[in-house]
Amino acid sequence: MRKSLGIGLPGVTSANISRLARVTIPAGAVARVGDRIELHGVGRLVPFRPNRTGHGSITIAPADALDRPAPG
Repeated sequence: MRKSLGIGLPGVTSANISRLARVTIPAGAVARVGDRIELHGVGRLVPFRPNRTGHGSITIAPADALDRPAPG
């Protein structure tokens, strides 16, 4: 779209696909283990950091540590 409008963007285009989602995980599916979060079916994750898994990368954080959604 921007190209058709003549809007430039310095840099390169990546072939990687990224997705972002905000999800709520049921309390029974997570547990704190020291400084990590155990996510059932995934493993132990470091909060606030990208964690590589067999299916890609996941970053997890407690909901109260995130910003509030922007008003609609």
